[in-house]
Amino acid sequence: AFINLDAAGSRGRALLFQVGGGTGLARAYQRSFPAPWAMVVAQDLFQSGLVGSDTDFRVYREHGLPGLDLAFYEDGYAYHTALDGPERLEPGSLQHLGDGVLALVRELARSGWAADGSEDAPVVFHDVLGVGMVVLSRAQSLGLAVGATVFALAVLGLGLRRGVLQGRELRRGVARVLRMGAG
Repeated sequence: AFINLDAAGSRGRALLFQVGGGTGLARAYQRSFPAPWAMVVAQDLFQSGLVGSDTDFRVYREHGLPGLDLAFYEDGYAYHTALDGPERLEPGSLQHLGDGVLALVRELARSGWAADGSEDAPVVFHDVLGVGMVVLSRAQSLGLAVGATVFALAVLGLGLRRGVLQGRELRRGVARVLRMGAG
């Protein structure tokens, strides 16, 4: 496994934004990294091509190697400009990254993590207020989404049946949400 350390900024916590290695590597990060900062939506945006840059992670991923991609992004407006320089680095950010990567490498060594063939399996990951992290397989996240939808529909049906919600109010509310989404 590889750990790609990158930067498109110079401060803040390093964001875990790409995982190639199924849930195993993401769970190792989850167990070991202090104050995790992770977003699967960043991976989705990055790999869709909407972000107009790339990291070395792509090269390893294309060769089938499992790994994690972490980067600083705060203060990114100075990135690759005349303002960019080592004096902009925030010592606490480097300390957080160093402590986290050391803990992660120790966890990988301790656990004997090895590629198990699930490296290409999609994984859903997100930190929880910087104190913990959720890691789900695609099947688990789909199950959670279906369960949440069924629950929401059941609550909606119960509200309509008991008269707490009325169809007209519900239609207005849905129309408002759709208008907000349309801009």
